[in-house]
Amino acid sequence: MPWNSMKELIEELGLDADPNDLESIRKGIRAERAAIHPDKTGGEFASQQAKRRYQTLDEGLKYVDASRNAAHGLVQLSQLPEIIQVLRSLQTPHLQADIAQLRNECRDDERKFLHSRYMLPRLSSGIIAAVCGFLFTFSGQMKDHPLLGGLATSPGFTGFLLVFGMPSLMLFLATWFRERMEEAFVDSLLTDSGLRGSFKRFLQDRADDSKAITICDYAEFLQDASQSSSLAPYPLARSLRSSVCEKIARLHLLTLESRGAVKQLETPSVDLEYEVNERVLDNMRRH
Repeated sequence: MPWNSMKELIEELGLDADPNDLESIRKGIRAERAAIHPDKTGGEFASQQAKRRYQTLDEGLKYVDASRNAAHGLVQLSQLPEIIQVLRSLQTPHLQADIAQLRNECRDDERKFLHSRYMLPRLSSGIIAAVCGFLFTFSGQMKDHPLLGGLATSPGFTGFLLVFGMPSLMLFLATWFRERMEEAFVDSLLTDSGLRGSFKRFLQDRADDSKAITICDYAEFLQDASQSSSLAPYPLARSLRSSVCEKIARLHLLTLESRGAVKQLETPSVDLEYEVNERVLDNMRRH
C-alpha cells in the first residue's frame, strides 16, 4: 500500500506517534506485528482480517525503514561546505603529525650520515695536528728527553712538524666546515623559506606546463640542485643522497597539500602524483 507521507501512514495504520519520530513509529508497528503474528496462534493467522493487517503493517515497516535510511544517507547541498571543513579539520592533525615526523627523520638521518662520513678523516687529522702542535710548541723543552731529545734537536724536526701538522689542521677544518655546511643546507630545505624557494625553482625549471608532478621528479631536482648555486649558498662537493631527497620532497608536498597548494591524484600510477593548484602555479612562475 503506497503512502505519500509519514503522516498519511500514521493515519492509515491508526498509530499514536509523531510523524517526525521514525523510531517511535517503527516501534509501534513492530509491537502490533508481534501481537498478531501467526506464532501467537499456533502457526496460522487468527483470521483473514488479521492476515491483511499484518501484511499492511509489514509494508508500513518497510516504508519507515526506507524513509529512515534515506534521511541518514542524504546530505543537503547547503551542508557540504561545513562537512568539507569538518573533514579537513580531522585530516589536518594527521598531516601535521606526518610532516613533523618526516622533518625529524630527515634531519636526524642526515646528521647521522654526515657524522659517520666525516668522523674518521676529522678524527685522524685532528689527532695528527694536535700531536704536531704539541711537539712544535714544546720542542725546546724536549732536548734532555731520553727518547725525543735527539729528534727534537735535529735540524729538520721543525720543518717535519710543519709539513705534517699544517695539512692535517687544514683537513680537520675542511671536514668540520663541510659537515656543518651540508647539515645547514638540509636544515634550510626543511624550513618554509626553503620549501618556497626550491618548489618555485622546480616549477620554473620544468620544460612542460603540466600541473601534474611526481615525488620522483621533485626529488631528482633537489638532488641535482644541491650541487649548484640555485639552492645551496655554496655548491656541495657531492649531491644529496637520493633517500634524503625523497624524504624532503615528500615533506614539501605533504606541507603544500595541507595548505591546499597541491592535491594528491587518485589516478593509477607507479609514482605518487600531485596536481598543483592553478593559482599557485601561475604565481610561482611569474615571480
